[in-house]
Amino acid sequence: MNNNYYKHYDKRTFDRYMEKGIVTPQQFDSHMKSLPDESQNAQWVQMDMDEAELTDLSNDGESDESGEESGT
Repeated sequence: MNNNYYKHYDKRTFDRYMEKGIVTPQQFDSHMKSLPDESQNAQWVQMDMDEAELTDLSNDGESDESGEESGT
């Protein structure tokens, strides 16, 4: 299959292709069910992170209720 086939079923871009009528939710579900279960090949990763390394970007550039930009 060509690369266009796979890009239409990429979870990150599926909504865009569905809106354009290129692929349907039923086609996506069928594609997902056809994929092999590779969970036995997964590797668990342990990460140690200090709280100082974590950043909340959920309000990045948005204004708060007072109309002032948050994060300042």
